[in-house]
Amino acid sequence: MKIETNFFRSPLARRVFSLFVLSALVPVAATAVLSFGQVSRLLTKQTHDQLHEASKAYGMIIFERLIGLEGDLAELAHVLVDEDVSIDDPHSPIKQQFLAAVVVSHLGDKETLWGEIAEPPRLAAAETEHLLNNRVVLSNVVTGDSEPQTYASRLIDVSQPGSPVLVVRIAPEVIWGDPEALPLTTNYCVLDNGNRVLFCSDLASRAMQEQVAVRLVNSSTGQFEWSSDGEEHLASYWAIFLKARFFNPRWTVIASQPSRRALAPIQAFKRLFPPVLLLSILIVALLSVNQIRKGLAPLDKLIAGTRNIANREFDKRVEVTSGDEFEELADSLNRMARRLGKQFTALTTLSEVDRLILSTLEIEQVLEMVLSHLRGVVTCDVASITLVDMDSDHMARTFIEAPEGEDNVRRVELGERELRILAEHPGGMLLSWDSSWPPYLIPLKRQGARWFLLVPIRYKGRLTGIISLGYRQKPHIDEEDVKRVRDFADRLAVAFSTVEREEQLYNQAHFDPLTRLPNRQLFKDRLEREIMHAKMEMNLMAVLFIDLDHFKKVNDSVGHTAGDELLKMAAERLRRCVRESDTVARLGGDEFTIILSKINDPTDASGVAEKILELFNQPFDIDHHEHFVSASIGITLYPSDGTTAEELLRNADTAMYRAKDSGRSTRKFFKERMNAEAVARIKLESELRQALNNRELTLHFQPQISLKNDRVVSAEALLRWEHPERGLLRPDKFISVAEDSGLIVPLGEWLLNTSCRQFVNWQRNKIAPRSVAVNVSIRQFREPTFVETVRSVLSDADMSPECLELEITESLLVEDLDRTVDTISQLHDIGVRLAIDDFGTGYSSMGYLKRLSIDTIKIDRSFIRDIPGDDDAATIVKAIILMAHSLRK
Repeated sequence: MKIETNFFRSPLARRVFSLFVLSALVPVAATAVLSFGQVSRLLTKQTHDQLHEASKAYGMIIFERLIGLEGDLAELAHVLVDEDVSIDDPHSPIKQQFLAAVVVSHLGDKETLWGEIAEPPRLAAAETEHLLNNRVVLSNVVTGDSEPQTYASRLIDVSQPGSPVLVVRIAPEVIWGDPEALPLTTNYCVLDNGNRVLFCSDLASRAMQEQVAVRLVNSSTGQFEWSSDGEEHLASYWAIFLKARFFNPRWTVIASQPSRRALAPIQAFKRLFPPVLLLSILIVALLSVNQIRKGLAPLDKLIAGTRNIANREFDKRVEVTSGDEFEELADSLNRMARRLGKQFTALTTLSEVDRLILSTLEIEQVLEMVLSHLRGVVTCDVASITLVDMDSDHMARTFIEAPEGEDNVRRVELGERELRILAEHPGGMLLSWDSSWPPYLIPLKRQGARWFLLVPIRYKGRLTGIISLGYRQKPHIDEEDVKRVRDFADRLAVAFSTVEREEQLYNQAHFDPLTRLPNRQLFKDRLEREIMHAKMEMNLMAVLFIDLDHFKKVNDSVGHTAGDELLKMAAERLRRCVRESDTVARLGGDEFTIILSKINDPTDASGVAEKILELFNQPFDIDHHEHFVSASIGITLYPSDGTTAEELLRNADTAMYRAKDSGRSTRKFFKERMNAEAVARIKLESELRQALNNRELTLHFQPQISLKNDRVVSAEALLRWEHPERGLLRPDKFISVAEDSGLIVPLGEWLLNTSCRQFVNWQRNKIAPRSVAVNVSIRQFREPTFVETVRSVLSDADMSPECLELEITESLLVEDLDRTVDTISQLHDIGVRLAIDDFGTGYSSMGYLKRLSIDTIKIDRSFIRDIPGDDDAATIVKAIILMAHSLRK
């Protein structure tokens, strides 16, 4: 009887089959159509919202840059007034920000300082009035196809009647930034009040400009859609109002994206829906066929059962639940097959155990195979195998046959009583259920067992496991069954010993002992394998290099035990961010790597990185204390960023360091120029080491003047580097390299020692101010020997401690406060004065000022430079001064 070809001859079979197919087709199609429209609207709105935030954020950045340029222009005007200061240095930062500068007298005469400005902007009367208020006027010149020019004008000396006007041409990158640093998926454009393009990260569309012109009539911010060359775009805009500060009506920042990118997920849905629908119909068809066969084919199953017995396939049961003679016949056939198959199964299972011992290191495979055959070899209702840990005789794992989706392993503990009884019965024993018996029998009891046959597994005199057979009724134990179980026990004893020993050696060689993640060796092996697969299948893959930011502070503040716990928690968070097919590894220290195999495009890697950054922004709770440790991530893609494991890992490391340089807690894709920058950074570090030995470092002293009598009361030491090739370098060019390399400690000691000796030399010549101030880096301050170093420097220079003032930053006050308080107290006891630098921009906690022995508060220049024009800044400064005087600072 051929059910596979003849069951459609039945009208019932055809009717049931058609009903099943229609019940799947109609709901799936209707749901897909309704979902498509809703998801399209949601994706469009979400993209508009994201573009609005992007345009606003970029506009705020531009405005902040303009404010910074306003300060730089004021500084340049001050330099022009001071005849003793030269601006001829070609490497001056001012000349890098301003491409050209001219001075225009009130008569119209023009004097070129540097660069070229053919025709300075003509200022109207209102603009001239704006300049008299010590303000800056921004002017935009857009002519033809040439690049738009932005000029800034201000009076050189407001207090001088008829003061000439300083006009500069601003470098575009100073205002708009590096276009390559902007997101590749978003196009940014800036338009002036006449809707002329000042800047675009991509070519601007005329259709977009017309849309903006219409929208700006009613609103300074909004969103719209526009078409260019047959492609739809989504855009949002945000206006920067510059009238009050720069006498320029406004600039409009536009962020746009192709609609196809925003609707990419729904497009993928459209492509996937037809095959999914066909697959659903196919599945329903197969299920309906299966149901029809269950109703029409008991006889066919019985025939197949007899064929199985003839082919010695005794483990295949004939399942018939028709409730008639066919079911009774199937039960008889199954009992006969089970009796015939016991001997064959026993021999086959023992043979497979031997084969698995020689061919695999997975003990779970051996146990699963034995459990799957055990009830076919011996008579029992349920069975389990308990594996004793190699490291402890009292800890074990119990393996059972569990339903699909449930855990088949239970962690249990063995007591002394159970170990003693098992030792007294090495051949096995039969017992009934007792609540005092060990927990490894509980899984069998839950499955209905009340009697148990226990056979210990021993190897070289040590208990390595237990085979437990469970019975719902008191059994009649067949000695032949017991012998078979002992044969299994002997085989498993050898398997446990061999496999666990090999597994231990393998884990030691390939896994990190702390986090249980793959180590460097296993990571490289998997990376090479994934590269080979990607090359064969022409897939895209990514490597992420992750470094924890400021992890050393955790070890230094709360100890290495807490640091290890944080590393384990970090490893767990990384596991949650990737798929099972991906690899998370620990290279060492606080460095982790991830292999993302078979990704669709770089945004997949970016998405994983963003998920990691989001998780790492959440606190780590260790011993009821919250620790904040962010991550810096470098990303490389195969094959664009490298075709070997070494290239991908090295370039990912380089990109990670670029992420750290960008402020940490961010991710960076690798770019080829990073290699050159990394080499330059290494070169700068080497040159800085030589500079310490070659006496290339020098100090400049900035006076501190009392407003009461205009006298110099102190001097602040400023570090400079006389580079043999690059000229005079300010600290911002090399301090970050010194901090990362550890050179900041000897550099700081040199700065402190040289400053003190210079002060004593001034004293000898009777020209010394009251004190000298020296900046101290966080890393230098954290050195355990810092206080002793200060004592030694003062002693060697023969300098009075009260003449030295150490300047520290506010960030020291929130990191390991108790240690900071202790160090400050020791310095105060010596007699050294202490100052907080740049106060007002960080945490500015009153509690810290009350608790710490701080003598001086230095208000940040961002509040001072706008006085007297900015009333808010003046109010803040007055409040800080009153507070400081109240605290006797």
